[in-house]
Amino acid sequence: MTPLRRTLAWLALAPCLALLGSACGSSGTSTVPAPGPEVVDHPPSAAERAVPYVGDPAAFWQRADLYVMDPELEPLDRWPDEVLFPATHGIRVIVLLPGDYRGRSNGALGDGTLYIEDSGTAAEPLLVTYASHVGADILAEPHPAERRAVSEARLSSIRVWNQTHQYFHGLTFRDGIASSLLRETSGTVIDRCLWHETTFQPLRIRFGAHHNVIQRCVMQRFDKASWTSGDTVAIQLSDGACTHNEILSNVILNYTDAYQHTDRDGEPYGLGAGTLVDSNIMGFTPEAYVQEDAGELMCGENTIDLKMGGTEFEPVRVTNNVFFGVRAALAGCAASGSGGYAVTCHRRGTWVEFTGNVFLDMDSGIFLNAYFQDVDPAQGRIDPHLTITDNLFTGIRSFATAFPARTGRVMSGTSPATFRLNRLVGCERLMEQEPVGGTGPLVIEANDIHGPLDLAPRSQAELEADGNTFHAASSLPETVLRIPWVGRTIRFQSAP
Repeated sequence: MTPLRRTLAWLALAPCLALLGSACGSSGTSTVPAPGPEVVDHPPSAAERAVPYVGDPAAFWQRADLYVMDPELEPLDRWPDEVLFPATHGIRVIVLLPGDYRGRSNGALGDGTLYIEDSGTAAEPLLVTYASHVGADILAEPHPAERRAVSEARLSSIRVWNQTHQYFHGLTFRDGIASSLLRETSGTVIDRCLWHETTFQPLRIRFGAHHNVIQRCVMQRFDKASWTSGDTVAIQLSDGACTHNEILSNVILNYTDAYQHTDRDGEPYGLGAGTLVDSNIMGFTPEAYVQEDAGELMCGENTIDLKMGGTEFEPVRVTNNVFFGVRAALAGCAASGSGGYAVTCHRRGTWVEFTGNVFLDMDSGIFLNAYFQDVDPAQGRIDPHLTITDNLFTGIRSFATAFPARTGRVMSGTSPATFRLNRLVGCERLMEQEPVGGTGPLVIEANDIHGPLDLAPRSQAELEADGNTFHAASSLPETVLRIPWVGRTIRFQSAP
């Protein structure tokens, strides 16, 4: 299935909406969309890893290499050293029964931090999983975001440092006071876990962490009163090469940035080579919004913030995600500042591909400002190699009335890029300006544009000559976003 076809598969259209153009079989002539909402469901990723679980539940619980943790029975002062902190001595599966493990000290790591000084293998990872009771089928357990608080294994954080192939499944990090860390590790999987109302950033991936997978997790916060004034990033990559990591089918709500790969002065480019961010739902709900004289702002910044990218043969790929609800940042309210961009690609954010994503109900779509000159003036300005293909942009408009020059744009910034085969529905403005510095053009071709759109500084004739098609739309339908596990349905209007 092509990326475009996969994007359209998320939209349960009834009947096939003409606003999606030729992909639904239209002839490309100006038409009015059929009535009825678009419904955006969570798209599963084809790359998800299977839980290392062999045999039926009865056989699972009879495994000789299994250890069961029960907070009602274990000593309260410290988890057993011989199991959880030095080597596990043959234990390959650790089951955490329901309870609050945060009162258990692990020395300098802080209460409730799970740290196992042992590794699994690619064929047999070391598995740490939740189970509601002895004998339960761990694959049939509901997602932690769907459970009651009394039915969870509650931790503060996990730490994997110089170990490999550990698999964490079904755990809960509630009201956490520490960030989970993957450092100098590979082959680690975090699957179907919940971070809820954490005051620190949920997960940091640092210092040579490669080939790790974060999948089917929920990271959410709704209590704005508890948010700090600075940035709290949900998943952050930083400090040296962190390559071939995969962020798959997660739901991340109301963190300053849902996903960020940051850079350091003096670092080379391409330290995020082979990264895949696929099939996630990332965005902001009304709990993050603030009504100001400047308009509707929010306590947050972006869904994706890329300050580090990939390489020519191993680009960063951002594919098949849903981004929604972004507003311009209220500085000092869980943010240091942003113009309401869903995605920012700047500094060393080169060699990045955006394919098959949905951009829904936001101030601005993509901010493109990746230039070598920003971090290394001796390099000068060169093409950062950014491609935006087969995406759907709908409801991109100015919510912040005090920033008319910064918001309402599908694309902002001054980097060259290729913008091709995208759908634009109910958006205000196409772009900010042409690229500067002689690094190459902003290529805009073969896109399908519905509704009135400010095209400046280009003209409709120029864009039509490059294969872009234009359609009048008189009554755009609302969009319904169903968020899995969290149990929320959000309705948006595609145009004012």
